[in-house]
Amino acid sequence: VSAPASKCACPSWTDNSVMAAEDDAIRVRSALDDAIRVVVVDDHPLLRQGIVHALSGESDLRVVGEGANADEAVRLAAELMPDVLLLDVNMPGGGLNALEAIASSCPAIAVLVVSVHDDEETVAAALRKGARGYALKGIDRRQLIETVRSLHRGEHYVSPSLAARLLADARPGDRCRDAA
Repeated sequence: VSAPASKCACPSWTDNSVMAAEDDAIRVRSALDDAIRVVVVDDHPLLRQGIVHALSGESDLRVVGEGANADEAVRLAAELMPDVLLLDVNMPGGGLNALEAIASSCPAIAVLVVSVHDDEETVAAALRKGARGYALKGIDRRQLIETVRSLHRGEHYVSPSLAARLLADARPGDRCRDAA
């Protein structure tokens, strides 16, 4: 007695299209594994969702977590170990407090402060506490994406308008020469 003919229409494992699909799936998984892992923490849901949406369109970036306060920022950093963490300064529990805790417990995480605060005291405090970057919330999508990538490469970033003011304050002699 012979076995009945198979009614299965599934392609065999030797079918080139199946092997190509498997290769594609492996490449997709590999690309996701190689993606820059990002956590976004901001207490304003609309702004947080907008940042997540802006980053999610990039194949080399993957948002792995979101939070709304300092405690969540510290917890997400420890649990998820993202490559880059975007952090608001003015949030429940204090963004600078979270920044200090993250920088001391997870120094490999590049923290980018994203804030409306453009005063030199806040910027300097964030950089002293371990931020690798400081961007104003008026940053455009393309610049934010490039900034996340540059922090991941080990670079630092300060919004150009802030950097100019910080440098001017760091060199008080220049102001005297300019006034003369």
